Formats: sequence, structure tokens, C-alpha cells
Amino acid sequence: MPISAEAPWLNYYGAIPRTLNYPRLTIYQLVAQTARECPDLPAYEFMGRRTSYRDFLARIDRAALALYTAGIRAGDRVTICMPNAPQALDCFYALNRIGAVSNMIHPLSAEEEIRFYLDVSGSQAILTLDRFYGKVAAAAARAKRKPKLWIARLQPELKPLMRLGYNLTQGRKTPKLPQEGCTLWTDLLRKAAGTLPPDDGQCDACASILYSGGTTGTTKGICLSSYNFNALALQTIAASGYESIRGCTMLSVMPVFHGFGLGIGIHTALVGGACCILVPNFNIRTYANLLRKKHPNFIPGVPTLFEALLRTTGLEKLDMSFLMGVFSGGELFLCDGISREKPCLPQDDGGPRLLAGRQAHRFDEPDKALQPEQQREKDKASGPEPPPPEKGTNAKEKTLPFLDAQPHPPSAGQSGQFPIMPCGAPGREPAGPGNDVGEVQPACGRSSQQTFGIAVLRRKGDACPELSPFHGRKLLFL
Repeated sequence: MPISAEAPWLNYYGAIPRTLNYPRLTIYQLVAQTARECPDLPAYEFMGRRTSYRDFLARIDRAALALYTAGIRAGDRVTICMPNAPQALDCFYALNRIGAVSNMIHPLSAEEEIRFYLDVSGSQAILTLDRFYGKVAAAAARAKRKPKLWIARLQPELKPLMRLGYNLTQGRKTPKLPQEGCTLWTDLLRKAAGTLPPDDGQCDACASILYSGGTTGTTKGICLSSYNFNALALQTIAASGYESIRGCTMLSVMPVFHGFGLGIGIHTALVGGACCILVPNFNIRTYANLLRKKHPNFIPGVPTLFEALLRTTGLEKLDMSFLMGVFSGGELFLCDGISREKPCLPQDDGGPRLLAGRQAHRFDEPDKALQPEQQREKDKASGPEPPPPEKGTNAKEKTLPFLDAQPHPPSAGQSGQFPIMPCGAPGREPAGPGNDVGEVQPACGRSSQQTFGIAVLRRKGDACPELSPFHGRKLLFL
């Protein structure tokens, strides 16, 4: 089956560079580099308390030494079962510093799900919040490896008055911890001793495990390298259209265990020298209040979040001139439920510029990767009429080779199938720095070498008054 080598999307990049130089650094090394370049800028804000890049790097190094003292070594897996809190960031980058692998999971997962994640990853330890101790301890007791249990508390990260308020409200609901069987994160840090090993991490090695949605069966653990995360961060910054995002703020509400929340909402901001406004939990009303109060420059989210936000009352008079960009994962978000056939994309000439970035989903089998036209025909038999197919441009460094059953590859504009090329498959070049390292465990005997990519789409559409809160802003869909 021939493969098309055409790349007509490059004509649509404009001022965006067609290729980038990707440093051969780990995620820790790239963030540490940023921290040394702008030590006094805030790296993140949590519940009103800001931490500078200098202090953030010191926290990471201290956590790395504590983990090393506790026996964690290169290649070991440690589960992070946390909301968007400082300890989650410290542990994520600290594990990478010593060559260990983070296993990111939802803290609201059921006990059986947590046990599954622990067994699939072979985790040596798990870090979670004190309020989740009960189910996490039960899951760890039933796991094959019986991982160490580390417990973090939010109180040490809060300002004094907020700490008092937290203890009087949420703190009262937290179960009492036993004297044995678990270690407080603060105690783990106090036990740090000795020196860290040389920082010789490999950017192509597995850095973190994230989990698929399980739409094709059992959820799969997907190994992502530092190269994956760093490429995503650098590509997103470049595609945003701004030369630098240093000193800007990112409203990091998407969870740290989610690929988009971790890769865009946190790592992209930290690579670019921006400040992550960490939000441990939220609803649409508190999200709107955060916009009014914090005036973030960038807001990452998903289409359903933005659709709900556009329908929220009280934002009509809010001056959003502070907003420089909106990063949306998944489908193009639509004006409202009544006119879902018309995407809310203003025209390019003279109006706001919206860039739509499409994540090419991972497939167990290449023939499941269909062009929108083919998927449209397939969906007709199983559901309501889908929106018109979208066409557009590929993102940087992402190879999406189109296949055709005919003797000749399809030309630009024609439909075809596009498998995401397996990383290191025989006779194939890797599809770019977006390739993942593989699955933690192959599913149903299929190849563990899978890949995913990002495709940037651009499309003209009708101007939409419901987009008025975002008027004049740049939107990047990923």
C-alpha cells in the first residue's frame, strides 16, 4: 500500500516555524534550565501562595534526594494519585531526575481501578492525598508488589489563615492516619540524606505512564518519554504565535494525571517560564470566578468545558483583554446545542485567528484510523448526524502518512486512511518526537509499539456571537 509523502499543510504555517530544534534533555533538565534562566519568576501559584522557579527547583531536588534515600532507583515505577497540588509536581519531576518513572492516575479512581494501575505498572510506591488514604491503602494491600504508601497533606502548602480554614472544613472530613503502614510526604523529605546520583537521564526513555480511555477495551498504560513531553511543550509554544510566554500565567485546571493537563497545562507552562495557577478541583462556577479574579493569560481545557463556560451567566461584561490564548483538547467546540452543525470559528480575514490542533488518537489496528469522511459514513448507521468533516493542516514534526488501496497514493484533498506509524517498526522511520515509547503491557497480543500525533487544522466558518468572551484571542486546539 503506497504512502503519500506530500506535505501541503506547510503552506499554512505562516510565521510559525516549519521545524524546531528539540534539545536532547529530560523533562527535569529542560525545566531546570528554565528555572536557572528566570529564577525569580513564579513557577506556580497554589491557593494564593506563589513559588518561584528557584524554590521550585530546590523542592524538586530535595524530593529527588528523598526518593533516592527511600530506595527508588532508575527504572522503578512510582504511582502519583494526586490532584493538582505542589507535591504532585515535585514528585513528577523528582522521579525523572533520578531516572524513575511516574505512573499518573486519577485520585477519584475506585479501589479496584487503583489496584489494576499498581499491578500493570509494577509500582514500588504510591503517593496520594490524605483524604484518599482508605481506598488507596486497601488497593495497595491487594496489589502484587505491596507498594510503599506515601501520604501528602495540603495544609503545609497553604497560607496560615487558609490553613486554619481548611482544618475547620475539609480537614475534619479527612480520615485519621494509622501510626504504621504509611509515611507522610513531609517525613519522607526530612529523611533525605546523602547526595543525588549523576544526572544522566535519557530523553528517549520512558518518563511517565498515562492511561488511555479504554474505548477499545481495557484501558492501556502508555509510556511517554521526556522527548514526547518536551516536543509537545515546544510545539505548543511555537504554534501559539508568541515568541515567548515567559512571565505569563496559565490556569492549570486540567488534572495532572491527564495527558492534556500535564503536557499543556503544566509542562508547557514550566518549559516556557510561565506561572501555573494550580487548581486542585473546580466546577464551572468556580472556573468563571477564577477568570474574574486571576486574569490568566492562557486557559487550557476541553470543548465541553468551554461550551459550559460560554453558557455561564455573568461573563458577558468581563473584559478578557488579559487572555492571550485558549488551548482546547479534542473536537472543535460549538456555539450551542441548537446549532451544533456550525463550528464557532470566525473567518481568517481580519478577525480573530483560531488554530485547531487535532490529536491523532492511538489505534490498536491501522485500519481503524479513518479519514473524517469515512468515519462520517460509519457513524451514520450508529448515531445522529455528525458535524461536517474537518480538513486542515498537520502540526510540526508530525508524520501522518495517508494510505490508499489503489496503486497510487492519494493526492492532497482526497480521502484515505492514515495509520500513525509504529515507533521503530521495520522499514519505517519514527513519525517524529510525538511518538510514545509503547504500551506498558500489550493488549490482546498486539504490538506494544504504538504512536500518536497532533494535527493542526485550520478552517473558515461563520462568525459566532457566542464566542464574544474570546473575541480577539488566539485559540489553539490540541
